[in-house]
Amino acid sequence: MDNSTYIKLLLDKSSDLDEHEQENILRFLFETFVQYQKDTLFIYNGSIKRIKSKQAFITMVKMIIFIEFKIEVSYYDKKAKKRKYLIKMDELFDTITTVNSYDLLIYESNLFADKQVIIKDDITGVIKVIGNRLHLKEISDLYMKEDDYKKIVEDYKNHFPYFDELLDLIVDMRFAKDRKASFLHFRVKSDWGKSFLSGLLKNLEIAIEIDYHNLMNKGANDIAPIQVRNSFVMIIDEFNNFSQEMKKLSHSFTFAQKFGMSETVEIYLKILLSAEKSPSFSGGVDDQIVNRVMVFDIPDSEAVKLVDREEYIHQGNAKYMKALEYYASKRIKDRVKELMSMNEFDAHKQADDRVRKTYTKYKMKVESLVNNVADVLNDTILDIFNMEESNPILSNLREEIRIIEDGKFAGNYFVTNVANVFETILKIKTSENEFKKMRYKLNNIEDILNVVEDRRNKRYRIDGKQRRGLIISIPQYKEEIPIVYETIEKEAEEVF
Repeated sequence: MDNSTYIKLLLDKSSDLDEHEQENILRFLFETFVQYQKDTLFIYNGSIKRIKSKQAFITMVKMIIFIEFKIEVSYYDKKAKKRKYLIKMDELFDTITTVNSYDLLIYESNLFADKQVIIKDDITGVIKVIGNRLHLKEISDLYMKEDDYKKIVEDYKNHFPYFDELLDLIVDMRFAKDRKASFLHFRVKSDWGKSFLSGLLKNLEIAIEIDYHNLMNKGANDIAPIQVRNSFVMIIDEFNNFSQEMKKLSHSFTFAQKFGMSETVEIYLKILLSAEKSPSFSGGVDDQIVNRVMVFDIPDSEAVKLVDREEYIHQGNAKYMKALEYYASKRIKDRVKELMSMNEFDAHKQADDRVRKTYTKYKMKVESLVNNVADVLNDTILDIFNMEESNPILSNLREEIRIIEDGKFAGNYFVTNVANVFETILKIKTSENEFKKMRYKLNNIEDILNVVEDRRNKRYRIDGKQRRGLIISIPQYKEEIPIVYETIEKEAEEVF
């Protein structure tokens, strides 16, 4: 039954209100109150609130009906008598929490919208909140000499040469629509001052720090989604491994709170702080990682401890931090003001262009990409079948690989025990680090190899036996470089 049917069932024949007016009120309440997971939500005037109890629900219903319809609502309880206007509160609450439910709450941002908008999709069970707020902390006056202020800013820029570019990138990523390349790996040795930088961004209330292990394991975080919605930056300290899960963090993240609602929020720049080089970024790097990560790297020989800098010691931590807060806040606000003064689409385009330019400049430089899985598998299968593979472990795989001689699949290769064959090839043909990065791709083997027919769930007669496996097409011959012979008859005649 749809909501209209339930609304008619909730009409109270004993009420002095006529059915049409009751129906209008109930319909409005069904729009205003919804159930999301274990929580009742109150949606009104572009805002959304969590109702913590049934009594709070009743109070909200009475208040909202009085505001919208100028009617004071009464209802039955054990101590109250029947009054003029009546709503079946218990039945209304039970009906809303049972049938008017949604499965997903998504927060998105549109800074150019006139107001916050809430969209409910009854078909997909999604509530989408499109906000238009941008939180920027107000920084108090400096109360320091201008000369000291300038010296501190200049000193920190010498200490951290990427400072201005980082501040600009933070704003540009907040406005950018294409956030695939939104990971910034900042590697610098311990005691350089990563905690100071994190503290600076958090003091500006534009950054939030996430525990890396909890994030990847989807464990409980001491972080409320509202904090992420108000942040420009997600800081991940002690970063080590760029796992497959991290690739999903480009645009959004779902927080599943232990005693609260699951909320999907947009995320922007992710700063990965570490003192050591990540194994994910060396020894053959997946091109999907290269396409997502920018790198700020300060060589150990140039990384001076912040606490050892003369200007830092002379000015003191509090004054040094205050000056940089003031400088960073002003630069960020000026950049935001510039983008907000533009047409919405022009602002997004300019932010996308700037991010792309920054990515090009600081794109990860790697010694080698992870080998192309298709090339490794195809070439090795050909070598095994043509007896050109000398490794005894790979040679033993010849029993699992056959060329199809006739029929509609003639000329193609039939591979049985697919998982074992392909994993064995990768283990031997790649390094341990590369194998770890390539192995997961075997789960989507149809996208890697040219699979003509998948017979893993049904039999195919090969060599007189019913077998299961993959029929794949592999180029029979590798491209050879043509050799050009030049005639040297004239030179020969002169010699003789």
